[in-house]
Amino acid sequence: MTKQLLLVIISVITAFVIFEVILRLIGFSFPYYMRIDPVTGFSLRPEAEGYWGNEGRSHFKVNQDGFRDESHSKEKPGDVTRIAVIGDSYTEARQVDIDNAYWSVMENELNTCANNKIEVLNFGMSGFSTAQEYLLLKHRVWDYQPDIVLLSFLSGNDVRENSKALNNVHNIPYFFLDGSELKLDESFKDTKEFKSSQKYLYQGSHLVVNNFRTMQMINKIKISKRNQRLMKELDIEKEDEDAKKSDPGLDTEIYSDPPAPEWEEAWKVTEGIIKKMNEEVKSHEAEFVIATLTNGIQVAPENKSDLNYPERRIGKLGESINVPVITLAPKFLEYAKVNDAYLHGFDDSGEGHWNVEGNRLAGELIAKEMCMLIDNE
Repeated sequence: MTKQLLLVIISVITAFVIFEVILRLIGFSFPYYMRIDPVTGFSLRPEAEGYWGNEGRSHFKVNQDGFRDESHSKEKPGDVTRIAVIGDSYTEARQVDIDNAYWSVMENELNTCANNKIEVLNFGMSGFSTAQEYLLLKHRVWDYQPDIVLLSFLSGNDVRENSKALNNVHNIPYFFLDGSELKLDESFKDTKEFKSSQKYLYQGSHLVVNNFRTMQMINKIKISKRNQRLMKELDIEKEDEDAKKSDPGLDTEIYSDPPAPEWEEAWKVTEGIIKKMNEEVKSHEAEFVIATLTNGIQVAPENKSDLNYPERRIGKLGESINVPVITLAPKFLEYAKVNDAYLHGFDDSGEGHWNVEGNRLAGELIAKEMCMLIDNE
């Protein structure tokens, strides 16, 4: 090896180390938070950690079992009542610090009213459909021996995401109706993305990115350029794309009564999955509760429209299968009007995920209802 080549190698390594130290000092972090999953299509990567700043600002840390929560023993103490909360990005709540997430607020409130010690375990995953939540419950949640399962249902995108035709996403499992019977479609395992994830090269590249901030910076630049290229190819203006990303509850079709045929089909699949979830919970001698979350447009202080068709429909489903349903939208809207407050978003748009105030209100309202349910057991 020539001296010149050795000098180049030493210079590159030195520059890499200096850049790595600088990125760590300024708190830059952009790891892969998600991983390919053979059961649910994708899931959180165990022990992923970083700072989330795309919407809100939080320290985001995943425990060793792959959930955004403190670590919990799988063996439940005898004097504890455990509540497993399953849901999507509202429940994962990476927009706020863990102490401000609604399920943390809910746990604190419940421990002031219940006789037993209450543990609330968070199983929320960003981007999850009700189908994925059911599979997560069936295959992983029971390891923690919950006494109560709370399904946090977001009408804004859960109905669409349960329909392969409407969602047009191919890396996740779906249920579909075959006559009156629900059947599982796991064709995502045949996709190129899933097959490549099983190879050592894919796993090795993710390992490198997750351990070096410099590689995370390079990866972020690559993703940004790729997104810009796709937007240009699809002729999407940046402001339009930002508007789409700002609020996960943009499916206005869910408020239609009656729904269009393709949406009625999606609703029937969704209701079928919730029924299967109830049967699954009952088979483990646990209690099942549904909480319908809110969409920004429903609970903006200026809203004067009736946008509660999804709440009424889930309420009727709950009655038919004897499952309690906690409905947040009316009380959120009342609070928003009285206080002239936006409970969604981190600016004055009223769009996006729950902010700190929205999480606090949700945690308090759900806990109030759950206290009565626990006392009646």
